[in-house]
Amino acid sequence: LCCALISFQLSLNLWVGVLLSLLVALGIGFINGYLVVRTGIPSFLITLSTFFMLRGVNLGTTKAITGTVATDNVSELDGFASARAIFASDVPLGFMTIKVTVIWWLVFVALGTWILLRTRIGNWIFAAGGNAASARAVGVPVNKVKIGLFITVAFLAWFYGMHRLFGFNTIQAGEGIGNEFL
Repeated sequence: LCCALISFQLSLNLWVGVLLSLLVALGIGFINGYLVVRTGIPSFLITLSTFFMLRGVNLGTTKAITGTVATDNVSELDGFASARAIFASDVPLGFMTIKVTVIWWLVFVALGTWILLRTRIGNWIFAAGGNAASARAVGVPVNKVKIGLFITVAFLAWFYGMHRLFGFNTIQAGEGIGNEFL
């Protein structure tokens, strides 16, 4: 879906498309979390069925807007250089060059570790995953924690998508199809 949104805003500022795709990703994460909490259906089934639906919507929307199943070359849009610097640049360290993605990965791992091991929310995550009924009994907002985790995963998936888009200047709408169970 991000492919279609990025392609749609060719006449707009690049950052509008990036933020719009972030909002869509967070909304999908919220919907998945909400469906898991409200229906009690296992999250694997909810996320897989949502993926199957969005896969078709993504391909259809991208094809309808761009006439193809890939985004146009986004390197010509205003703001591309700054977006590439954030999501997909190379960082020279004197004796070697690393991708900024490695730095982002280290930041996300450090942040996630700190949240899980040093905050009340981290304790809530462990409690909700261990035994939801016991966690509720001691005052943990289990439903909010689960929905928040789905939104967090959606954010990280969006971030990865932006890395792929700005790393290659284009992206196929059907990328990853057939790899659902790998």
